[in-house]
Formats: sequence, structure tokens, C-alpha cells
Amino acid sequence: MPRVTALDPVPGRGDRLRLYLDGEAAGVVSAQVAAELRLLPGRELTPADLARLDEREGFQRVLDRALRFLAYRPRSEHELRQYLARRVGADERTADAVLERLRARGLADDAAFAAYWATQRASFSPRGRRAVAAELRQRGVARAAIDAALAETPADEEAAYAAAQRKARGLPRDDYARFRAKVEGHLLRRGFGYGAARAAVNRLWAELGGAPDAVAEGSPEE
Repeated sequence: MPRVTALDPVPGRGDRLRLYLDGEAAGVVSAQVAAELRLLPGRELTPADLARLDEREGFQRVLDRALRFLAYRPRSEHELRQYLARRVGADERTADAVLERLRARGLADDAAFAAYWATQRASFSPRGRRAVAAELRQRGVARAAIDAALAETPADEEAAYAAAQRKARGLPRDDYARFRAKVEGHLLRRGFGYGAARAAVNRLWAELGGAPDAVAEGSPEE
């Protein structure tokens, strides 16, 4: 049976060790896996030990990639599965095991992800609730989690007002029809309905000093 003769740190990678068996380099292993399997100099490795080492290294490699993927922002489970299958090449069994580990750490939680996504949208890039719901559905989030997340965000009327402020401030206040077309179009592209968009237009027009009679002239009954 092969015997562990050395475990040397890999330069620049504090979490990786170069494994030597019978004095010859046998590959690089995770420091965590080495500790878990007690790979100490002098230990002989049975075929079962080697199989276990290979399995644990495969799992750790996929887990490490998943953690790096999550470092940029939270992800839905669907996003994680797609990434692990397409970019990492993980099989379904390994992906399941990695997701189970991430759930246990609170790092794979679709309800928390939906809340994060909806809050980010409301804070930095307001969109209509239907648009945010569509984004979350595209990421595989279940309806119940979407509804719960959106219930904690501002109503569309308030979100539309927030989304239109910067756009409205850069427009002239002497032509309501042009003002309405620009602001309303901006809001519709962000997924707001006509009612919320028109309410935001009229509120901003009034706040920014637009002529009151222009609203009546530019807003025929529809």
C-alpha cells in the first residue's frame, strides 16, 4: 500500500497541499480534506482510503467553486445548479451534496435570495413588481418566495415615483406631453403598469413646477 511521505504547502495557495506517496508527487489536495482524512506522513493508504480521498477532493473542488460563485452576490438554487453543471462539470449527485452543504450554512436559501433581490431592486434600480417577479421566476424561485419578498417592497406607485425622479429632473417643464412621454416610457420599460406610471408622471410634474393646466390639456380621458 502507498505510504504518505510528505504534504507540502503549494506556494501562493494556503488551502492546498502537494501530496507525496512513497516519495513521489501524487497530486494536490485540499488542506481541509487532508485534515479530515488524517493524511499524515507515515500513514499507509488502502484502496478504500484512496477512493475516499478522490471522492472528497471532487466534492471539495465543486464546493470551493460554488463558494467563489457566491462571493459576488447571493444566488438562487437554480442559478447554483446551472453554474455547477455547465461551468464546473459537476454531476447531479455531487451538485446535490454541495447544495445540501450550502443550505446547512444558510448560503442556499431561495426565500432569502428573493428578499435580497427585491430589496436591491427597490433600493438601487426600482422596477414594477411584475418585472421583479419575472426576474425571480427566471432564476427558478418559487411563487411563494416571490410573493413574500415583494410584499416587503414599496407598492408600484411609490417605486415608480422613485424610479422616475432622476429622469424627470432632466426634462423641461414647459411641455407636459413631452414630459409624460419621456417619463412614462422610462417607467414602462422598467415593468411598471400604466396606472403607476401616469401617477408618477403627474406627481413629479406638479412637484417640479410644471404648469397645472398643461396636465388637463395633455391628458385627455382614455
